[in-house]
Amino acid sequence: MADSKRWNSLALRLVLGLTALRLLWHLFTPIGLLGDEAYYWDWGRHLDWGYFSKPPLIGWLYGSLGRLTNDSLYVFKAFATLLTGGGLWFFYLAVRKIFNAGLAFWALAASALSIGNTLLASILTIDAPLLFCWCLAFYLYCRLLFSAGKPSWRDALLLTLALGFGHLSKQMMLAFIPLMFGGAWFSQPSLLRKPHLYLASLLSLLFLLPPLLWNISHDWITVTHTGHHFESEPFDLAEIAGRYLSLGGVSALLLTPILFVLMLGAIWSLRHWSRQPPEIKMLCCFGAAALLGIAVLGLRQEINPNWPAVFYPGAIALTTWWCLKGDAPKRAEWFRKSIALGAAFTVALMGFLLYLTHADPDWPPAQRRGWRGAPSLTAQLTSDSDQEARAREDDLFRNQERRQIIVIGHRFTASQLAYHLRSSSDVFLWPSRKGVDSQYDLWPGPQPGSNCLLCIERKNERHTGELAPEVAARFEEVTRNIEYELHPSLGFPRYTFYLAKGLKDWPAPTMESPTP
Repeated sequence: MADSKRWNSLALRLVLGLTALRLLWHLFTPIGLLGDEAYYWDWGRHLDWGYFSKPPLIGWLYGSLGRLTNDSLYVFKAFATLLTGGGLWFFYLAVRKIFNAGLAFWALAASALSIGNTLLASILTIDAPLLFCWCLAFYLYCRLLFSAGKPSWRDALLLTLALGFGHLSKQMMLAFIPLMFGGAWFSQPSLLRKPHLYLASLLSLLFLLPPLLWNISHDWITVTHTGHHFESEPFDLAEIAGRYLSLGGVSALLLTPILFVLMLGAIWSLRHWSRQPPEIKMLCCFGAAALLGIAVLGLRQEINPNWPAVFYPGAIALTTWWCLKGDAPKRAEWFRKSIALGAAFTVALMGFLLYLTHADPDWPPAQRRGWRGAPSLTAQLTSDSDQEARAREDDLFRNQERRQIIVIGHRFTASQLAYHLRSSSDVFLWPSRKGVDSQYDLWPGPQPGSNCLLCIERKNERHTGELAPEVAARFEEVTRNIEYELHPSLGFPRYTFYLAKGLKDWPAPTMESPTP
């Protein structure tokens, strides 16, 4: 018991200390608002029961945090950090329930002290709330599996809530349900004769009723978009090899190369299936088998690097047990080296990004749509460096309370401008020629009669910045005004701005592409 208390204390100190360090780090804004974050922030200004590509929780989070804190960038980053810290703690409790406190601490350290976890704690997209709900659900599931006596209805109710909010975070949470039953089959089949898991699963699906009804009224747009992620590509060995190398390389970077190799070894060891204890077979469902499923999927299509994220906790717990179970001292030594390497990588990344925030503003080149780039563009839009262009713009909006900006380009450009110019401008995205292609295509455009500033994104020299005739025809008068570069460190992209008077009507999102 005393030994367990020591490990509990060490785990709590690690989670709290790392969370506090990250909160302090974010005070210096080493990672700005990325394109997806700005996009989801704009969702939060239009609260709804569903959205184009994802369930609504991320929009609700941004809407709530934005209204409570006046759209504080620090609060957005801090909330991602707190979600990640909470997920780490529930991961520790789950592994402690499966094995013991000592092994759980080392699994926690391997997960927490990695570049992947640092990035998760720094970017408020769908993955931070998803991993929090996944780890919480995993802990409650382990309580139902391994607690002495009858399974608790309290745990089943909390599991329902964790699953339900996870479903509202990302579609991937649905995978938890079959993995949960598979794990119970191998580790605690008696639980399958009780109603707890069945009721928790069914009741959690009720959380999807509002977005389901929203999808019915929007032509199943989220379902259709999700289906596009699973369209097969032509069979090509070179392409398949490239996909595996890319996915493996990213995974090795996020987990550290040593831990990645050890994880592959742990998965390979499961070939002796009959020798594995029940809890390892359960972890196989949540880690090894799920990752192998991702690998098989890679035979037919591209795999996004964040898709396997929810399966890493189970795989890390499995790898920790395989390395530290006492039959291979060298393996245990390499496992601890992987933790040290992960900690070194994490400190280096945090220090490097902090250095870049205050170092040469022209290096490295700014991202096309994100950190450093978008603030530079919006600063140019609000400066008086070109007084004649600014005077023409002020005259255009003389009789309007707010500027109306229409982006002809990528949704990230529109969302970044919307966030950085939120106090003075309304930003819209010109409808896509592909039909409904983003959340912006579901929202109404400017009112007829509005004067607007058109922003054309020039990706390279081949893009002239000329306005397509079908766009000009929607206005009474259009005049080219000025062009800005994204950032001094880049020649392209550049942004050409037009003054557009008198919007006649807003087109449907199926018109031909307006970009040259």
